[in-house]
Amino acid sequence: MKSIWIKTRKIMDEIEKKLQDYLENTPAASLSALEVHVLAALYEKDDQNASELARNVGRTATSFTPAIDKLQEKGLTMRRQDPTDRRGVLIYLTNDGEALRPHVLVAVEKLNAEFYVLIAKHDIEKHAYAPA
Repeated sequence: MKSIWIKTRKIMDEIEKKLQDYLENTPAASLSALEVHVLAALYEKDDQNASELARNVGRTATSFTPAIDKLQEKGLTMRRQDPTDRRGVLIYLTNDGEALRPHVLVAVEKLNAEFYVLIAKHDIEKHAYAPA
């Protein structure tokens, strides 16, 4: 019997592959799934605290730094000191990051729509009642 960890990892691999398919032949094609979701979170609310942004994409702040570093290296985000917290850092979109908005959001919307349909179908089949 395979563990739930392995099954979940395979599902995540499928989701990441499908996302890459949706991004193919767009300026956002080189982004990882995590980078796409970080940008999507910033499109919802720019200038987020790094810890808040990490939570918004389901990561811990400590494991999140490399993703932010990569986005900054690609010129898509930048860091600024949080004016209300001298230890805090805010993550902002750059103009180049903003330019990817339509490509990223279309890919995320397609991905969500496809997988929500599969999940809903599974839930319906799993919880369907036999006719009386």
